[in-house]
Amino acid sequence: MTKPITLTTEKAGKRLAVGLMSGTSMDGIDAALVRISGAAEKPRIKLLAFITVRYPWWLQKRLLGIAGGESTTAAELSRLNTLLGELFGDAAVRVCQRGRVAPNRLFVVGSHGQTIFHFGGLQSLGPRESQESAQAQQVGSEVMVGPGERQAASAKGPSFDVDATRLTELKDALKDTAIPDLAYVARPSTLQIAEEAVIAEVIGAPVVADFRTADVAVGGQGAPLVPMVDYLLLRDGREGRVALNIGGIANVTVIPARARPEDVFGFDTGPGNMVTDALVRHVTRGKKRYDASGRFAARGAVVEPLLSELLRLPFFRQRPPKSAGREQFGAWFVEKYFLRHSGAGSSDLLRTATELTARTISDALERFVFPRVKIHRLIVSGGGAHNRFLLQRLKDLLPQLFLTLSDDFGLPVDAKEAIAFAVLADRTMHGLPGNLPSVTGAHRAVILGKLVRPR
Repeated sequence: MTKPITLTTEKAGKRLAVGLMSGTSMDGIDAALVRISGAAEKPRIKLLAFITVRYPWWLQKRLLGIAGGESTTAAELSRLNTLLGELFGDAAVRVCQRGRVAPNRLFVVGSHGQTIFHFGGLQSLGPRESQESAQAQQVGSEVMVGPGERQAASAKGPSFDVDATRLTELKDALKDTAIPDLAYVARPSTLQIAEEAVIAEVIGAPVVADFRTADVAVGGQGAPLVPMVDYLLLRDGREGRVALNIGGIANVTVIPARARPEDVFGFDTGPGNMVTDALVRHVTRGKKRYDASGRFAARGAVVEPLLSELLRLPFFRQRPPKSAGREQFGAWFVEKYFLRHSGAGSSDLLRTATELTARTISDALERFVFPRVKIHRLIVSGGGAHNRFLLQRLKDLLPQLFLTLSDDFGLPVDAKEAIAFAVLADRTMHGLPGNLPSVTGAHRAVILGKLVRPR
């Protein structure tokens, strides 16, 4: 059972922070300049400036390729890490310029970095019978897990306890004379790049980055992390709320009325815009990146056999905590289930992908949330909040909920995640935990990120 999180009562004055975020769409960097006032455990947020800096087309293509399992080298990853550090630092400078704030006035910069690999554990895999799925999960680390190894790991259950026995097993597995026990990679692992030391040098302010790894180190999945900020900024004394972010992956934060930190839970529900964006890029040969307002999908018809097959995938039935990324729903997923599907037009496939997002969100709430918590309001953010057709489908599927956008709470839908990492960095600077064990599955709450100060 997760121990309650004890928050301090320290009071703090106004401070400026920048949050930097690039999600699974890998199309660029969101930068938010915010003023934070009040105690770190009860912050008040005001957005001063927000920009999105697009990646060059070739950089997005290469990042998508690496995240999708294309081969790379340590040299290339090192160079990309430095290059992205420069780009993230430049984005921080530019948002300060937009907000007419000198960078040296910043209290902290919080950088999520660019995820190029995220693995929540073998229990998060797609169809159990598919070796291709297992390979797609592990190819980012150049380690393959075969069906037999996966079955053996699953039989042990999704336990991530680190104890003396496990450490002995690891040492034995790594002996030069033994074949490594590849089932060890069933543990969660995650990799974000954009070197924080470079960001600190460019911006001239303290930088907190690499947020996910501290949670992974204590047995969590490293994601989602925004639920802590959802709790701080969106909790209410009278109504239960669900914060839904529809980025490349869709995730929910469940905040009961009068919630304490340990009452909050959340998880990834499955693909958000990831599949639909990939289909749009494929159909338009890269000329368009997304289905604006869902107009293209609205013209199609659902391919019911395909949708039924997808809804039976184990990930959607798996109980939280769970997290996902391109390893589950990236290029291999689109290729296998959509592009090889004969007899369906592009608009029908896009309509089916949009319906998959809507249905897996509503099904997740019906299955894992409503039996536990009375919910009144659904607060939507992320790029998917612009898809009017998708929002209408959510209203149709969840008529009992009052659907609003995060804009109504001072958190613009496009800026919310960047704002969140400014807030998480502020918590780190105040020595406060940034993860919620009830969300990530971690053994305990921990201070997140690595702090780099400019020289």
